[in-house]
Amino acid sequence: MTDVTYEIVTGSELDEVAVNFFAGMIRNRFITAEYFENRGLIELRIGTANLSRANRNAIRNMLFDSLHSRSNDVQFDDHSICLFIPVELDWLERMNRLIDFLIDATDDLSIGSGCFLCGSTQDNIRPLEIGNVRAFLCKDCVEKLNRDLRMTLQEKQSNNRFSFASRGLADSGENILAGFFGAFVGMAIGILLWFFLAQIPAGYPLAGFFLSFLIFFGYKKLASKMSFLGLLICSTMLIVSFIFSFFFSESIRILVELNTSLPLNAKPYSFDDISKSFLTYAKMSEHKDLVIQNLLLSSMLAFVAALLRFIMYSRED
Repeated sequence: MTDVTYEIVTGSELDEVAVNFFAGMIRNRFITAEYFENRGLIELRIGTANLSRANRNAIRNMLFDSLHSRSNDVQFDDHSICLFIPVELDWLERMNRLIDFLIDATDDLSIGSGCFLCGSTQDNIRPLEIGNVRAFLCKDCVEKLNRDLRMTLQEKQSNNRFSFASRGLADSGENILAGFFGAFVGMAIGILLWFFLAQIPAGYPLAGFFLSFLIFFGYKKLASKMSFLGLLICSTMLIVSFIFSFFFSESIRILVELNTSLPLNAKPYSFDDISKSFLTYAKMSEHKDLVIQNLLLSSMLAFVAALLRFIMYSRED
């Protein structure tokens, strides 16, 4: 309990019925006060059974004449009158004076006090908190609010039955077709960049990183969001393009090395020779270590790029 809530309980006729929510029946009038700590404001409210336009104008004029309050300090709902009280010097005294004023004004204008939602004056009216509604409520309104709340919870539970992948499909904010096109464009650029980077020393790790980055970036750029299905699409395209790029670039590298070491009159190897027996040439002692090194470095950086991009996009969504 804060200092403000303690003073409300001890310095007024209102009792705390929920966190920062106070209520009481004072001189046969239903009164509530809700303290908004982050705004430094108290919302004081009285229930009214009937509230005509003439009554509203009369109360507004009486409020100004008696307490010099501004028109924006009061708010009229269908079946309640609300006053806003800043928590500043002498706020408790002002709140009690406003409570007396509201009761006297409604008495003078013969305005009954009832349920805050429907205005009913039946016997069983209580201060309750149902969902985000805090008010004096009659039995019928309590049943209606509870029914609406149950329906809302049932809808949430139904939505939660979607699997992770299904939620990605159901999310209207993700354009999967556009994302696929973006990932494809990113893959094409990444493959071209791979063949360029594979020609320079230590180029394979960068080739793997940029291939993965461009695929995920292209998907997210056009799809707007990244769901589990988006991850599946990007991962599949990454694996296929990685295998193709690595096989092609390593075949060319081995082909160049073999032809460079041939005698002058020997028949040169062709790309078709290497591609058909790639594993055989890759296992040769003079090529094996570099093939494994290039594979590990490029795949590791591709995985790191994919993981970082997916985590970042998931947090954004």
